[in-house]
Amino acid sequence: MTDKLSKSIGKKKAWQVLLLLVLIAGFVGSVQATSFSVNPGSSTVMSIPGYWELNGPLDNFNSTNCIIVTASDIIIDGKGYSLGTNPLILNPGAAIYLSSGVKNVTIENFNINGNNADSQKNFNWSIWADNTNTVWLENNVLSNTRVGILVDWGQNININDNSISNQTNISSIGTGILIRNHAPGTAPITIVDNTIEKNIGEGIIVQDTEGNIDIPGVKIIGNIIRNNTFDGILLTNSNPSLNTGTYTTISCDNTIENNGLNGISIIKNSRNYTIDGNTIFGNSLGGINETQTTGPTFSGRNLIINNVLTGNLISGMVFNRSYPVDINNNTLDRNTVSGINPTNSGSLVIHQNRISNSPSGIDVNLNPYIPGSCDNSLIYSNTISNGSTGIINRNTSRSINIYDNIIQNTGVGLQMISPIH
Repeated sequence: MTDKLSKSIGKKKAWQVLLLLVLIAGFVGSVQATSFSVNPGSSTVMSIPGYWELNGPLDNFNSTNCIIVTASDIIIDGKGYSLGTNPLILNPGAAIYLSSGVKNVTIENFNINGNNADSQKNFNWSIWADNTNTVWLENNVLSNTRVGILVDWGQNININDNSISNQTNISSIGTGILIRNHAPGTAPITIVDNTIEKNIGEGIIVQDTEGNIDIPGVKIIGNIIRNNTFDGILLTNSNPSLNTGTYTTISCDNTIENNGLNGISIIKNSRNYTIDGNTIFGNSLGGINETQTTGPTFSGRNLIINNVLTGNLISGMVFNRSYPVDINNNTLDRNTVSGINPTNSGSLVIHQNRISNSPSGIDVNLNPYIPGSCDNSLIYSNTISNGSTGIINRNTSRSINIYDNIIQNTGVGLQMISPIH
């Protein structure tokens, strides 16, 4: 009897749960979007939560910020309509500005374009999220403004499936996505599955403008980043005099190709990063180029693993004053000068990489007058083939260990060059 009663109660609860789910689904399905339009001569302020749909294009906006979002808990669907500026207006602001403090905001399906030959008459920013929390920027087409997406002091920002192109470099601005500062210990910023191309500047910049602020958990995953005039991805601390800027940036599974400088550039105290599983080829300088401004006191741990770097016009990887980096299980082929080129760097671990078809496989260039230059570095278990020289060590006075490498089909296997005093 007890078993039957338990089964009966269980069935009743299951039906109640099913009925509740049906009611919820019906409620969600019945939510209707509210139509809205934008004004050509003044800002349209979105101050009421809910689901909103743009009802038509606007190609002659002539004020500052076109849409200003002051409400939290809001979805704004552009329905594929375009936003552009009037050619008579100079230096307009943002096409869409998310005000400081808003949260739970979705901006989707907008087509924001600069339709003026004079780039100073196009929007400065397609979308600007200013000190916001929990934001989705999805399925937007952003072109011919100055910055596609700007995130200032954001947390839990999700930038997904956007097409960002032809941002124009005016006064050092011309970036597909610019992430600028991030509060320590807060939710991550993710940049996933975007196409970022032909920008007159960098594809993506992750930047600490304060010099003493953490930028944790910036994740750059699965993007196509190509044909940008400068770097594909740039990680930078713009105040290197303050040796506290910390990154825990993850860049993985991106295709980074044919950019005018480096595929990925890491400069000015950027650290605690992981670069994993990217395909990086055809960039005009290096595939990955790290140039720091600090010395052996530099802390943190950096990992470059499982990447494929081919056909970059100088080197697959370049390191200058970098401390420390673990370079592991990468494939480097047909890079014009060298596979891996560490210069004046310390505590590097270069192991289990496959390097082929470059004049030098690993070229270690040390300055005897820089303390700690390449001290405590290890080069082991790499396979190097089909070049003029397998490994060049240009300063034998330093503490660098080279062992268990396979070097084949090269003119010189290991070349040791003593320092000149």
